[in-house]
Amino acid sequence: MPRSGFWWVYILERADGSWYTGISTDPRRRMEQHRAGKGAKANQVSVPQRLVCLEPQGDYSLALRREAQIKALTKTAKRRYAADPGGLAAPLSRSIPAPPKKNPKTAKKRIIKR
Repeated sequence: MPRSGFWWVYILERADGSWYTGISTDPRRRMEQHRAGKGAKANQVSVPQRLVCLEPQGDYSLALRREAQIKALTKTAKRRYAADPGGLAAPLSRSIPAPPKKNPKTAKKRIIKR
């Protein structure tokens, strides 16, 4: 079932200095929910202090992909991204499926004959 509305990717800075990345159709309302202790457990431990970065994504699927892309960044790379969100390459569009992830335990090993 598709989730309607216009979606945003946001980054919050918490009281302990760490950053939290999420998606929402209303990031400011979502931040207030986090401050009230609702939602992510990580934000119940350290309360969000400010909105660091906000990027429009349009639909839910694209927002989820962008969130995953940002969460995979190092701390330094996230800070660079927050300073210039356009500097991070856009995620793949919905029309191009991501390649399947290989499970190293079940992947067949290639045997090279000499």
